[in-house]
Amino acid sequence: MRAGAVTAIVAALAADARAEPFAARTGTSGVLDIADANALGLGALALAVELSNYRVPGKPPMVGPSPLSLGLGLGAGLEAGVGLREGGLPGDPQPSPLLFSSALKLRFFKQAGALPAVGMQLSMDRINLSPQGALDLLVTADLGTLVRASALIGAEQIHGLGSSALGRRTGGTLTVWGPGGASLVLEALPLPEGNLLGGALRWSLRGESAAVALGMQWQPSNDAVRLSLGFAFSSAPARWLRISVEEAPAPLELPKPEVTPPAPPTFRDPTPHLRLKVKGQRMPGEDANRHLQHGPSDGAASAAPNREPDNEGNR
Repeated sequence: MRAGAVTAIVAALAADARAEPFAARTGTSGVLDIADANALGLGALALAVELSNYRVPGKPPMVGPSPLSLGLGLGAGLEAGVGLREGGLPGDPQPSPLLFSSALKLRFFKQAGALPAVGMQLSMDRINLSPQGALDLLVTADLGTLVRASALIGAEQIHGLGSSALGRRTGGTLTVWGPGGASLVLEALPLPEGNLLGGALRWSLRGESAAVALGMQWQPSNDAVRLSLGFAFSSAPARWLRISVEEAPAPLELPKPEVTPPAPPTFRDPTPHLRLKVKGQRMPGEDANRHLQHGPSDGAASAAPNREPDNEGNR
C-alpha cells in the first residue's frame, strides 16, 4: 500500500470530521478487530488507518500503513465496509500479501439507555486470495456511563468460499472512557485459525471526531506481535440525504407591517351640518327665460320690472 494514497484519503475525510463510531480493522464500525451492533448514519463515513510493525518469530518484520478500513452508513441501520491489510489476523500467510475484506451490517435494534443494540453482519475475508465467508450476531451495551461492551458469536467457513465445514467465531470488546478524551479498549477474538488478544490507548481529538491510538496485538498460536500507531476519523451523516417532510424547514414568514386605523372625521362645528350645493344645469338649447317649477323668491319678484296693464287688466 502506498503511503501517499492513504494520506490523501485521511485528509479528505478529516476536513469534515465529526463524532461517529470509528471503523474496525475489518471494515464496518466497531472497536479494533470486532464490529459492534451500532450503525453509521446515512451518508456518514468512518476511517481508520494504522502504521504498524508486525513481527513473527523467524520471519522478517512487516512495517507499513496497515490495516486500512472504511465504513459507510447506508441508512435504516444498514452499513457497508471494506478493509485492506497485510497480515495481522490468525490464518493470514507469512509474509502476507495485501488482503481485501468486505462486510455488510444490519442493525435490528437501536441502542437506547440500558437497552442494548442488536445487529448482524455478513462478511467476506481474503477476497483476493481465498474468499472466506462469515456470519456474526452482534450485541453492544453500555455498562454504566463510562464503560461499553460488545460481543459477537457466529460461524465462518474454514476451507474457503463454498466449503460446508464451519468453525465457531466468538469475541468481545471492552471500552473504558477516562478524562481528557482518553479511553482504553481491549479485545479478545477466538477464531478457528487461532486466538487474538489486543488493546489500545486512544485519545479523542477535535470534539471526538478524530482520534489517535497506540495499540498492541498478540497471537498466542504463533507468538506474533504487532505494534501500531493508529488514526481514526469520522464524518457526520450527509444532511441533504436525510431531510424528510418532518425535518423540512418551515417557510420564512415576513413580519406583517402594522396598519394604523384611519382617524375618525373631524368637524369645525359642534354639530355636523350637511353642506350640499346644488348647481342648476341648463339643457342645451335652453334660453335664460326657461319655465321655473316654482315662482321666484320675494327678492326676485321685487327685482322684476313693473309693466302697464293691458285693456283686460293683465300686466
